[in-house]
Amino acid sequence: MTQQLDKKQGKKQTRKQPKKISLRYLKNSGAAYLQRFPAATQHFRVVMTCKIDRSCRAHPEQEREACLQLLEEEIIPHFQEMGFLNDTLFAQGLYESLSQRGHPKHVIARKMALKGVGKEDIQNAMEARAEGADWDALLITARKKKCGAFHPDESAEKRHKDMGKLARAGFPYGLIDRFLSLDKDTLDAQISQR
Repeated sequence: MTQQLDKKQGKKQTRKQPKKISLRYLKNSGAAYLQRFPAATQHFRVVMTCKIDRSCRAHPEQEREACLQLLEEEIIPHFQEMGFLNDTLFAQGLYESLSQRGHPKHVIARKMALKGVGKEDIQNAMEARAEGADWDALLITARKKKCGAFHPDESAEKRHKDMGKLARAGFPYGLIDRFLSLDKDTLDAQISQR
């Protein structure tokens, strides 16, 4: 066991030594992870591989390749069968979550790829996206950041700052310019139509 100094209390803490890898241990730790965090299969594989690597460093008598084979042949198929690892549903849920936060589609695609979602699942989620979804996302982001007609100040300096905020959020110039040219009444009318 290794010891670390707890900065808040000045006490030494002991870090628990990882357990040896077994089928039961991997199933339990995988279930605990998936109960807390939904994940794509690739991301789950990375997390569990890190767990296996820590255990193999602490217990050199274990064979890393045998542990990885156990993960690939037993654990991942087990959770896919149970429905905990379903890349298609995960991609759809992540897509919905990110779009409701006001992200444009290319930002959503990048974030989904970082989470381990496959290209095909990303493409399928994007195809389900409604027309004008980037405009809806821009309205959500602009409302959060009080840009354009959502803020009473209409000075040129404010417009320039708003353009920068929305560009950093990932929206294209043409869409931003169209939004910033709207007055409050026109914007309210467009929002009520949606």
